[in-house]
Amino acid sequence: MEKWPRISVVILNYNGLNDTLHCLESLDKCTYPNLDIILLDNGSPNTDEPKVLEKIKQKNYRFIATGKNLGFAGGCNFGMEIALKEGKSEYIYLLNNDTEVEPDVFEKVIEVAEKNPEIGIVASKSFYYGERTLIESAGLTLLNSGEVVARGRGVRGEKLNKDEELLGVCGAAMLLRCSMLREIGLFDDEFFLYSEDSDLSLRAIATGWKCWYAHKSVIYHKVSVATKKVRNYKFNVKARFNQFKAYFCNMPWIIMILNFIPFVVWSLIMIIGSLVFLKWKIALSFFHAIGQFFGNFGKVWRKRRGVMALKKASGKKVSVWHILKLQRSFVPVYLGHFKEIILRGRKSVWE
Repeated sequence: MEKWPRISVVILNYNGLNDTLHCLESLDKCTYPNLDIILLDNGSPNTDEPKVLEKIKQKNYRFIATGKNLGFAGGCNFGMEIALKEGKSEYIYLLNNDTEVEPDVFEKVIEVAEKNPEIGIVASKSFYYGERTLIESAGLTLLNSGEVVARGRGVRGEKLNKDEELLGVCGAAMLLRCSMLREIGLFDDEFFLYSEDSDLSLRAIATGWKCWYAHKSVIYHKVSVATKKVRNYKFNVKARFNQFKAYFCNMPWIIMILNFIPFVVWSLIMIIGSLVFLKWKIALSFFHAIGQFFGNFGKVWRKRRGVMALKKASGKKVSVWHILKLQRSFVPVYLGHFKEIILRGRKSVWE
């Protein structure tokens, strides 16, 4: 490329100093010629961390403290708003602090984004940090049960070696076109943590933008380092509620109607199975999240109306057939969960 567009990399730190320093070290080796790194401390309880981070001297680097914990959604929005207000960058790349990047990660992701001006979001290929032959995420997959899950998780690294269109991108390594963000908005702050990335992805698709996967753009992810510290029953209920909200607010009615039977079948299998195998917290959190969804239905409905207004204003028609073609059945995913959680005894994240 003759001219590499400017990218603002937005990273959140929350009590993760060592991981953040390692991430910055890998970014310092990047070969991309037009980079801006914005590191935010998202209200870390350990007050020494901001003091260390603000003293770092690194090319294209600046440090900003948010002053309080805004969650992943609010914290990323804080950084994205800075980049958008300055107006110098054409893209924003959201990167988790518990990652390491390949030196050419940005060249490879930009090559895909620049192929088509309708591409608004691009996923990098994420490997497990501790087992670099296994894929952690190659974007997100929309299931016909309404869930959005990590695409390719646990698959060998030589697989998924093709750039292709997706229905979602994981926020751990997410390239966003600034012109798209100005049109459709940023993360929904109310998600706080979990499914804000799938909500933004589905909103982009609803308004005529495209999500793609760049298989040559590679990162290594330690996975959920920050969320492990806060994950409990209340967190799980909120996470499940966020999933329901992201799906309902962005999907066309016809998709939800066609997916209604798979959703009911999935729900029954998940509830009955969790009770039979004494995983009662999974069923309980599901019912609790459903209750929250209908208890907040007025607010959820208003958000859906807002998305549909954006869709109408865009003037772009989204093909229902195209979405159906890209979504996947929940059956193989849940067969894999059954083997891991029931047969092998791994604890579910929903417990």
